[in-house]
Amino acid sequence: MRCITYKSNLPNKPENIFSTHQQTFKKISNDSYAIQMPLGEVLETNYNADNMIVTMKVNNKGKIDLTTYTYKNGQLFKEDLMRTQANVFLEHTITIYFTLTDQASFVEDYEKTKGTYKFDEKGNLILESRDNKYRVKKDGVWSPWMDFKK
Repeated sequence: MRCITYKSNLPNKPENIFSTHQQTFKKISNDSYAIQMPLGEVLETNYNADNMIVTMKVNNKGKIDLTTYTYKNGQLFKEDLMRTQANVFLEHTITIYFTLTDQASFVEDYEKTKGTYKFDEKGNLILESRDNKYRVKKDGVWSPWMDFKK
């Protein structure tokens, strides 16, 4: 398969080609495909019955990014990224794209409130980012909410 990338905000014409390269892909099952990227990364993608991506696994020389996608009413609601290298934890991040207002109060914010949430290797929440503010947990204590610097 040949992939062509065009320059941003310009018509898709030959003079506006930014890059072009060959890629190979393999159908793993009815809903899964693997693609060999130009720099050697392997991208495995699984789709649901609605042809929406459910999981994406990127293997970049042993560094594995496994992303799980959750949809609500046909819209991307949650992206859950687990990053490892040689089976060693590197990062776990959850991004919520819109707030669910019909959830009970005991449901954690990282399951219902728009924002980005990072976890340590033990599954403890260590960073919250939402409403243009963030806070970090260090030594078991949360920092005050801080504004992002502009």
